[in-house]
Amino acid sequence: MKKKRPFNKHLSSLVALIFSVLCSSPGAQTFPDKPLRLIVPYTAGGITDSLSRNLAELLRQDFKQPVIVENKPGANTAIGAQMLANSKPDGYTMLFITPATVVTNPLLNSKLAYDPDRDLVVVARFAEIPLLAVVSVDSTIRSLGDLIAQAKAKPGTFNYGSTGTGSSIHLASLLLAERSGTEMVHIPFSGSAPSLAALMTGSTQFTIDPPASSLPLIQGGKLRALAVSSQQRLAALPDVPTIAESGFPGFEASSWAGIVVPANTPKDIVLKLNHAISRASENKEFRGRFEPLGVLFASSMSPAQIDASIKAEREQWGRIIKTNNLQVN
Repeated sequence: MKKKRPFNKHLSSLVALIFSVLCSSPGAQTFPDKPLRLIVPYTAGGITDSLSRNLAELLRQDFKQPVIVENKPGANTAIGAQMLANSKPDGYTMLFITPATVVTNPLLNSKLAYDPDRDLVVVARFAEIPLLAVVSVDSTIRSLGDLIAQAKAKPGTFNYGSTGTGSSIHLASLLLAERSGTEMVHIPFSGSAPSLAALMTGSTQFTIDPPASSLPLIQGGKLRALAVSSQQRLAALPDVPTIAESGFPGFEASSWAGIVVPANTPKDIVLKLNHAISRASENKEFRGRFEPLGVLFASSMSPAQIDASIKAEREQWGRIIKTNNLQVN
């Protein structure tokens, strides 16, 4: 009996290659062949703007095409998100995001002009931005345990600052209050600078703040760091424990930076952008510039993994928002 000849491996590879070419979107193989645009829904300056501009430069080097950064702040990132939603879904227009855009805005604002699930497609999540629980250096509070003890001793009068109702700082503080069984008074400010100023003058007892703005004041002897909200300690403050280590196992409440494109952008272009951003986030100089500012860089995530993480965050923060009857329209 004549033996069947095995299917030629080279022919199999060729068939697979032809199939992938046929299934790819028009222009995907040459993408990008013109300048790209990165919308940043925050004002110029600050950690988010700096992250986006450094990322844009690395993408320019990778793609050999200009990446133009446009700052479009307002409405807790909703203005920039709406601009992106109305853009052509070809991969040439991207939006820099934090959890506000895709996690908390749809939970807080019933009149949101965009729907993140309908209008946006996640491309990458490339940096984590933990938060620091800090007090004035003149405070008698020297640990997170001290803070909780004082808050319990002064129910309804112990206050904290934040960068606004529904902000990541506000939500993290509410989660800490819930986990610790304390009643603390929320005092919202328009940003980190006025919130930290109030803390240093004694108008507030503590706040939770991104390291980029609080680290210089810690290093300058004006603030005391009690704990960090991420799963791991910061390289810049190795002696400062995590909140989880300070008596609240599993506690995590960090912000993060990512990129989205308009819905209906071809999947192969989304993956091409994902891979380029992953390469950028692994750049040693890029990491070396931001790790001293408290930014963490984790393993690369696929768009599907990021979608799953967004759903998990919505569940966590949705419960906190509902429990505290928060709404921002």
